[in-house]
Amino acid sequence: SLIRFVKSLFRMNFLVVGIMLVMETEYVHYYICPMHTVFFFLVWGLTYPFREYHHTHSWVVWAKLFVGLIFCATFWLNDFLFDAVFRWFPFLYYEGSLHEWQFRSGLDRFATLFGMVFAFVYPDLEKILFQLDEMGFQGTIIKSIITAFFSFVLYVWWITLGTMEKYAYNSWHPYTSIIPIVSIIFVRNMFPRLRKYYLWGFSWIGKITLETYLLQFHLMLNNNNKQIVNFFDDYPNLNFLFTWLLLLGMAHQAFKCTVVLSEFIYPYSLTSRQVITHTSLLCVFSLFFVFLALFSSYLAASTSVLWFFWLLVFVGLVNY
Repeated sequence: SLIRFVKSLFRMNFLVVGIMLVMETEYVHYYICPMHTVFFFLVWGLTYPFREYHHTHSWVVWAKLFVGLIFCATFWLNDFLFDAVFRWFPFLYYEGSLHEWQFRSGLDRFATLFGMVFAFVYPDLEKILFQLDEMGFQGTIIKSIITAFFSFVLYVWWITLGTMEKYAYNSWHPYTSIIPIVSIIFVRNMFPRLRKYYLWGFSWIGKITLETYLLQFHLMLNNNNKQIVNFFDDYPNLNFLFTWLLLLGMAHQAFKCTVVLSEFIYPYSLTSRQVITHTSLLCVFSLFFVFLALFSSYLAASTSVLWFFWLLVFVGLVNY
């Protein structure tokens, strides 16, 4: 639905836009956000047409995935085509060039398709896994063989690719990043005893991954993201613990603010026309502050206005 579509885009970009305006940084500096946004549009573009056939004609889904594969395999390797499309989006430039955006997004150009394939076959894999659970000793033997196989695959990946020098590995990453992910998923979930346990901390942090990623650049790192912010000179462990707790606390608060504001601006009761109206007003409101930041002859004053605006949002949402 349109409301879910817009809420997803809002969730991915609200905080990063605010940080950009306040800190006067570039969108691609936080490349995870534009990358997720672009691939979100890719998923939507592949799944929306002929969606009524997804549950009745599996070949339609496989055909879409094949189209997506051809697109990702050619688009990021063709500089002319890449520039022809993204040259019209100046917010994707980094220091006046699209090179950083092409490199960053190209590293994970197949990741979304891998995820779509896994999501499509997941129900069948789940049925097979439950059948193996019910087969008793024979099923245990089969699952042990599968676990051993993926453990071996993970080991081979590590000794061949996982230990590579960073720049040498970059050329392999788009095609092989799925190997450790799938291997760990199978090993982790093959037996019921392992499936029923999980770490609550990882589950909690998973909800604020986006905010943690964005705020680390300004709460935990400095010197062009090459050093950690230092509060306690002689106590590095204490300093790390303090900055990490500060980061998690602020990230959780930013997550809550984003969710509450999303519900306030885009409640699920909105009609499609109201969604468009709210989005238009939000864009106009945001462009007003962009205008202040870009064209005001008193940049410090405009930055103060932006700080004040985001402070009001923060305080208002905390008390909402």
